[in-house]
Amino acid sequence: MRISKGDVVMTLMNSTYQWNFIDTAINRIGAIHLPLYQVNIEFFHAIKNVAIKLIITDNDLQSPNLQEDIPEIRLSDLTNLVADSEIEPDTSHASLLPGDAAYIFYSFDHNSVLRAYVFTNENIINWAKEGSMLLPLETGSKYLSLLPVSKVFERSTQLAHIFLGCSIQYSQAGAFPSKTINESQADSCSIVPSLLRYPFRLNNAEQENKYGKKRSIKYDAIDKKDLREFYGNKIKHLICGGAPIHHQTEDEYFENELPVFNGWGLTQSLGAFTMNTHFANKRGSVGRAIGDNKLDICKTGEILISGPTVSDHCLENKKLKKCDRLGEFIRTGDIGHVDHDGYLHIDGSIREVFKMPNGLFLFTAKHEKDLAQALDCKVLLCRDYEGLLHLQVEKTLNENEIKMLRSLRIVDFAAYTIHSISQNKDISEKRPYFYEYQGDEVFLKR
Repeated sequence: MRISKGDVVMTLMNSTYQWNFIDTAINRIGAIHLPLYQVNIEFFHAIKNVAIKLIITDNDLQSPNLQEDIPEIRLSDLTNLVADSEIEPDTSHASLLPGDAAYIFYSFDHNSVLRAYVFTNENIINWAKEGSMLLPLETGSKYLSLLPVSKVFERSTQLAHIFLGCSIQYSQAGAFPSKTINESQADSCSIVPSLLRYPFRLNNAEQENKYGKKRSIKYDAIDKKDLREFYGNKIKHLICGGAPIHHQTEDEYFENELPVFNGWGLTQSLGAFTMNTHFANKRGSVGRAIGDNKLDICKTGEILISGPTVSDHCLENKKLKKCDRLGEFIRTGDIGHVDHDGYLHIDGSIREVFKMPNGLFLFTAKHEKDLAQALDCKVLLCRDYEGLLHLQVEKTLNENEIKMLRSLRIVDFAAYTIHSISQNKDISEKRPYFYEYQGDEVFLKR
């Protein structure tokens, strides 16, 4: 078997330091890396729509290979690959060009259709260069990776730090993000917003005297002046992405000298397309467009984007297809506005899919149809600012209906429960980016 320039190699691996070694090897020979970290809808779509030459699996993951002609190798066996007489490694140096395909990342388009987006070397380098210019870090600074590196947000953020000459640290385990960040002595770290409100581990006698002799304490119960102590004095900032951040949480971190920089973007734009930074930030916004990226808002309020990091092609039935555009722009499926200072604000979404805190997508259409039928009224599912499920209904629910919702499990590649309900709502086609509590909600405590 020979892996050469243009071949697609899928990795099905957890986020570890070995991932970067495999990624570098794939890129150096000019092959195209399709990174996944679990068997899900993306895996099954790839088997059908992408001409995969090899699958590399993690020791803890086994791929249900649906095509017998796709070779598969376990990471633990990879060290024996060179010694295998049947393997013919391509030792020639591939001539890598800016326009050559380098990665395939999965996401949903503005119509909630799953796409395998193709990115070139030029897309990747442009993002690394522009992203690095937003970071006030020096060569030798430490970056802590807490998120799945196979996801585009974490991969792009890592590349920006590598471009600056930062060292990359990986967290193999750790139940308390703040403790992990503190002990790592990292200067920079990316984190999903839900982890900002994750419980904190009490680390010393002084904290135990203040909060009681307990192992951990919830975010709402801490003195926010202690945030810096929990995270440590070394960390310069936290970079947030992948989900909305509540303005109150953002304010509490900033007011206690722990900057949290929120951004917005799509997988199709290699993650962050806009970003708040040390140099320009406005709380409540998702920042200004990065580098040469361009924003536009169409008449319906939908955000349109264009720029050097945006993918031009996707794979469908193993053929390269040009992405649909409106002139030079692509549709995002998100609703927003740009203020007079150029900062983007997200107001909602028209898509029927959104990402949960576990990194998996939830398809709302089927679940909303079932809920509407069971409750005999219009409904809408969305996230609250912690990423938990919130249900809007257009009527007042009776006790039996609330009891049913309290015991309901929504299964969509994982099982979820509805956290809260708002009643007597006018249900619109625009889904809130996240639901802002008004004080009259019903909380389905279990």
